[in-house]
Amino acid sequence: MTDTLKSIKKAADIDIVATSNGDAPEGHFVATTKVLGLTTTYLLNGELDDEDAVIVGRVEIIEKPNKANSYRTNAYRGSRIKGGELISAGSYDEAWTKMV
Repeated sequence: MTDTLKSIKKAADIDIVATSNGDAPEGHFVATTKVLGLTTTYLLNGELDDEDAVIVGRVEIIEKPNKANSYRTNAYRGSRIKGGELISAGSYDEAWTKMV
């Protein structure tokens, strides 16, 4: 089973911000929201705002309580809202680079 932008919208804790900026490869876009309390940027294959666009990976930002501006990220490859293959844990830039 694969999840799509429509699946993210159902699971999102807040509104989704979708963009096809330079961070996404050709034919892909990113969608950022909070899911289960974690800020998550999904990479989707398809046209911007296409509800049937399929998730291909995500980067989760895990904030560290009581530490200002302190967080870590986990990047996953896979087509589900959660789960998938962990491909990076560390800085956002490192995680994003390994995902795309």
